[in-house]
Amino acid sequence: MRRDVERTILGRSLEQAIAEAAPHPSPARDASPKGRLTAVLAGYCEEALALARRGDADGRVNYAILCGPALGALNERLVGTPLASWRERHVERVVETVLGVR
Repeated sequence: MRRDVERTILGRSLEQAIAEAAPHPSPARDASPKGRLTAVLAGYCEEALALARRGDADGRVNYAILCGPALGALNERLVGTPLASWRERHVERVVETVLGVR
């Protein structure tokens, strides 16, 4: 499992990921394995946001997009429509549906 995480998610060894978290030192990170894991996961989240912002095609599987209650409201609004499945959601169709424009 560790090798899978290193290869498919982190793209580097866990040790390298911990070392790269060093620019954000924290007593918790240095004090325990859980603290070090927290630092690695925080770094992964930062990287996933950066990949999405850049539109990095090679990192597409790791894209992260922050959202809040608006996404839940959109999901409720789209229940029972052809856009209920996220796979059918394309920007133009969502805008047309939400704004009632065709």
